Amino acid sequence: MIEVRVCPRCPRVLPLESLRCPACGGPLTSETRTGVGRALAATELSVPAAGWPAPHRLVVVELEGGGRVLALSPDELPEPGRRGRVERSRDGRFHFLG
Repeated sequence: MIEVRVCPRCPRVLPLESLRCPACGGPLTSETRTGVGRALAATELSVPAAGWPAPHRLVVVELEGGGRVLALSPDELPEPGRRGRVERSRDGRFHFLG
């Protein structure tokens, strides 16, 4: 289970700790999602930003129930459409386990 922020005024679902919607400025509420979703796109950075391990694998995941998150992939890059689970680590990062 992961917590997401939802804007009741517009169809935005955000995995952020923000208090306001970036699109309409409305207040956000919290909802829980199962964390199950499917990979939409993935890429591997061979030269990531300072402090990040190489290779750095990023996955855009569409969550069941709505919303998208950018997650790290600890394994190989998933093919688009691959189903898996998103978990949030203690440091706040999302990880896609496919």
